[in-house]
Amino acid sequence: MPAPPKSRRLGILTTLAVLVILVGGGIGVAVALHKSGPPSCPGCGSNNTVGDPLREAATFTSTDAHFAVDYPSGWSIVSQSGNGVTLHTSVTRNGKVLIEGVFIVQSDSSTTDTSALIDKGKQLAQSAGFSDLKDAGAIRGAHIGDTDGDGRSFTGTLTGGGGSRQNAAIAIVAASKNGLGVVVVGGDPADSAGSSSPLEGDIFDYVLTEFRWP
Repeated sequence: MPAPPKSRRLGILTTLAVLVILVGGGIGVAVALHKSGPPSCPGCGSNNTVGDPLREAATFTSTDAHFAVDYPSGWSIVSQSGNGVTLHTSVTRNGKVLIEGVFIVQSDSSTTDTSALIDKGKQLAQSAGFSDLKDAGAIRGAHIGDTDGDGRSFTGTLTGGGGSRQNAAIAIVAASKNGLGVVVVGGDPADSAGSSSPLEGDIFDYVLTEFRWP
C-alpha cells in the first residue's frame, strides 16, 4: 500500500495532534511521523515504548454508496450497513492492548453540506458512547481521501462497560464529492483532562488518506 502524501498527513496531524488521536488509553503518547509507508506505531511514550507494527490492511466497501476504505486488520467491525461502518480500534504492544477506541465512516446522499455532516457526526459519536461534547476548534488540513473537507475536534466523556466514565477526545471530518457526502468520526479516551487530541492521530490520518471515493 503506498504511503499517503506527507503534506496531507502533516496538515491533519498538526491540529489533531500530539494527537495521540482517536483511540486512547489513559497513557501519554506522542505522535510519530514516518517518511514512508503506514505508521509503524501510534506513538512513542516518555519511556520510549511503542506499539506493535500495523498489521496488513483490511478493506470495507460500501454496497450502496460504493466507497472503500482500508484499515488495520487488527481493528474489528462492530456494525455495518450499505452506507457505512463502525469499527472498534485497538493498538497493542507485545499482544497487550494499549489503546482502544471507535472509528466510524458514514455516507449521506441527501446532503453535501459539511456543517450538516459534522452535526451528523456528533450524533454518531453520541450513539457510540461519547457525551458532553464541547467544540475544541477546527481541524487544519481536514480531508477524506483526495478531497479537502472540514473538520472539528471535540472534548467529551466516554462511558464504558459498567458505567465507567473517562475523558475523551473526538475528531469529526466531513467532505463531499460527486454529490456524495461522507462523515468520519474517530474517538477515544483522552491522554489528559480537557485534551482534544485523541490518541492515534497518525493511524487515523492514514486511514482517512486511504479512503477511495466512488
